[in-house]
Amino acid sequence: MIRTSFDPVLVKIRVRKVPIFANFTDHELSSLLDKANIYGYRTGETVFMDDDHGPQMYIILKGRVKVVEFTSDGKERVMAFRHSGDFFGEMDLLDGRTDFATIIAMQPCKLLLITKTLFDEFFLKNNEALQGIISIPSAPAQSSSSFSSSCV
Repeated sequence: MIRTSFDPVLVKIRVRKVPIFANFTDHELSSLLDKANIYGYRTGETVFMDDDHGPQMYIILKGRVKVVEFTSDGKERVMAFRHSGDFFGEMDLLDGRTDFATIIAMQPCKLLLITKTLFDEFFLKNNEALQGIISIPSAPAQSSSSFSSSCV
């Protein structure tokens, strides 16, 4: 994992496709993204393991990842594939209840990371943005927060 950069216009386009950020004003979105980090991952690199994942959300800006779990005998079971524009972990930010899995880069990737701390601080200061996400349904179509519901 290497901290990196990405075209800010493309970042905004990708982030706006995530339902909880879709209605943000340009100012709100810029304010959030100014504090978020973008990380690069090489092919085969583990983004996180199922047992070391904290409350955070990722938006795939570029590349493709696989969502896997390991069986008791150590075999990898692929549960889903995610690519540019997809996201995961948002339910963990909202309610702390998400399925855990291991995420592995299948090709060079750039992921935007939004931590729980950043998310909470942002919404404490931006009441209008908070009101906007309260009305969003809790089952976004592209999310892989419920990894088992999107098995391959």
